[in-house]
Amino acid sequence: MNLGHRFLVLLLFFAITSWPPAAAAKDNKQQEAEALLAKARELSDIRCDGCPPFKLRALIRYTFPEQAPQAGEYLLLWRNRQNWSEHINLSGFDRIRVREGETVWRMGTSEYDPFLIDHTALMMGRRTELTVESSEEASKIHEHAERGMTVSCLEVRPRVGSGRRLCFDPDRGFLLRTEYSGLFSDRSVFSDYRPASGKFYPRLFTESQKGTTVATATVEEWKEASEEELRLVVRPSGSAPEPKCDGPGSEPAKLLSHPLPPYPTSARTRGIMGKITVYAVVGRDGRLHNLTVLKSPDRELSKAALATAEEWRYQPATCAGQPVPVVTTIDVSFQ
Repeated sequence: MNLGHRFLVLLLFFAITSWPPAAAAKDNKQQEAEALLAKARELSDIRCDGCPPFKLRALIRYTFPEQAPQAGEYLLLWRNRQNWSEHINLSGFDRIRVREGETVWRMGTSEYDPFLIDHTALMMGRRTELTVESSEEASKIHEHAERGMTVSCLEVRPRVGSGRRLCFDPDRGFLLRTEYSGLFSDRSVFSDYRPASGKFYPRLFTESQKGTTVATATVEEWKEASEEELRLVVRPSGSAPEPKCDGPGSEPAKLLSHPLPPYPTSARTRGIMGKITVYAVVGRDGRLHNLTVLKSPDRELSKAALATAEEWRYQPATCAGQPVPVVTTIDVSFQ
């Protein structure tokens, strides 16, 4: 073997042994990301199998530009995954949900829940953020210094659609914040972690949209629940079971008619255009209920969109052949 051939062989040997394959590097990032997620889940999952029953009470506050704040209370009594009671009171609206075995019983001020009631339950029940579905992939992004501490961030990406970015305190394992492409908010911050029966739970949740705070939840009380308190975890008189729509005779709601909105003259004159995204409940009657604007470029366009949405008609969703209400979001465009 001449000198040139020896040089090529050595070069190839060095490349193979010194540079890890791209696939291996990717696997390492994914393993680091999954380790961060697993640690955070283990530390903060107060609803885990075998965890002691507890009582959690939080004050809820929503703030919107040019609107009066809305405030209320969230109360959760938790025995286990098959037995719990959740009570939300917000700006005069009440909703109670109680799980007994495989059935969730519901009673509320009205048949259809306002957006903020649903959102409060989601905000206080956050569990999916730390779970990576089979259709998603997690990878570590980077570490950086932030307020005198090292922060590790990773990204969870689905095969389709936008993902979410999660940042952790890697030393303690706490989830610090989540960033995502949300209609109501795009950033959730979790702070003031305190012990909770061998776990650690944040006492302050803050949600913001483009840097402006839109929601806060302050945990006023967390304690292990007594047997006397757990006796209150019973379905209220007058409640109805929530339908389970995963069998034969279950169909999604279908849009039948959607008249176009009139373009407000002043908005057209000002050159205002765009898309208004609206939360709604498709009722058993095929109409949209509890319409709430989630995203809009202009107040006047919002009013026109809401007025038009009230005229939309659906074939109701069905569960075992019976009509049931379902939550949806709709878009109304002005071009």
